[in-house]
Amino acid sequence: MPGEKAKDAGLTLPEEMKRAMFECLDRFHHELEIRSQEIEKILSMFAVIQPSSLVVATEKDIRNYTPKLTEIFDEFSNEDIFREIERLRRHLDAAKISVEEAKKWTALQFLEFIVKWDYCESLPNLSLCLRFFLTLCVSIASCERSFSKLKLIKNSFAQP
Repeated sequence: MPGEKAKDAGLTLPEEMKRAMFECLDRFHHELEIRSQEIEKILSMFAVIQPSSLVVATEKDIRNYTPKLTEIFDEFSNEDIFREIERLRRHLDAAKISVEEAKKWTALQFLEFIVKWDYCESLPNLSLCLRFFLTLCVSIASCERSFSKLKLIKNSFAQP
C-alpha cells in the first residue's frame, strides 16, 4: 500500500517459519558450543586417566596432568597417581596386552581390566579416578545445561 513502510509489513508464513527455524538453529549451535567447552574442561581435568596418558605419556606429561585432578579431589596425591600408572603399565605387560591395543581402550575398558584382574587393591586411586570420570552426569535431554558438580559426586562416593 502507498505510504506503508517495509518494517510495518508482517512476515509471510514461509518467512516466519524460516525465521523461527534459524532462531532454533542458533540456540542449538550456542548450546552445543557451551556444552563442548564444559566437556573439554572435564577432559582436561581428567587428562591423566585418558588412555593415551595411561599407556604412553611420559613422566613429565603425567606430572603436568595430575595437579588438575588433585586440586579438585584432595584425597588423591600426585605421587600416588603417578606410581599407580606405572603399576598399571606393568600389569598390562604381565597380561600381554600390547601398547597399541591398550591405546585404543576407553576409560571403561581400563576400569574393567582393573576389576577383572582384581587390581583394585594395588590401584585404588586410579580405579577411583576412573569411577569418578565414568559417573559424571551430563544431561543432554533438555535445552538447559545440567552438569553435575564434581564435589557432589565426590561426597556421594565418600559416604560409607
